[in-house]
Amino acid sequence: MPLFYRGPRARITHCSFETGVHYRVADFARVWVVVPREPAVPLLEVSCSSGALAVVAVVATQPGAPHAVGWVFLLLTAGIAAGFVRRRRRARTARRELWAYIPGGGLVRIFTTADPVEFGQVRRALQRAIEWNEDTRS
Repeated sequence: MPLFYRGPRARITHCSFETGVHYRVADFARVWVVVPREPAVPLLEVSCSSGALAVVAVVATQPGAPHAVGWVFLLLTAGIAAGFVRRRRRARTARRELWAYIPGGGLVRIFTTADPVEFGQVRRALQRAIEWNEDTRS
């Protein structure tokens, strides 16, 4: 019996998909992935951070320029950068899901995780199990 994946939260063989609930791979009429879209970085955010960095550079190089203005723009730039990093981190830890349509059973979420590596391994293993079933039916 081919074993395509065995992990702490899922086990996939040529005929079954188990995540605490047992599904037959042959019963899946359609399987798809739901991955949250990465939030787009607004053009305003990129423009502001680039503009603030340019202003900081200009203010810092002017002789006799008040240091307060430079610090204000530096803090503004740091705040924008922190917001960008937080948004990127949130997108990386978003939950990814595998859904299946089972005739007679309807739509079922068969797997979910926030770990992109584990998700990729389970998705590829399920794809191999489905292909194995299709090859043996032919």
